Amino acid sequence: MTTVSLYLDVDGVVNPFGPLGFTDWGTEWKIADAGILDVVYASELVDELNDLAAHPAARFVWLTTWQRLAPEFLCPPSVSTASIGPS
Repeated sequence: MTTVSLYLDVDGVVNPFGPLGFTDWGTEWKIADAGILDVVYASELVDELNDLAAHPAARFVWLTTWQRLAPEFLCPPSVSTASIGPS
């Protein structure tokens, strides 16, 4: 089976800058304490990312200035660490 790498940024993508009102899904933004700051996210987006991460051919790679902090601080509210490859 061919592995597909999915590169995932955090700030501005999963964690939008200054979100107001509701997500594009019409729900309220969720806030998670990521250890060093709060991360605002759409739970529907995270659910879909987790579904993708469960696919055996998917390999997630953090593409972010969070660098090595991403798996440690962002995985609890986001994609599981078992599916995240090295950056």
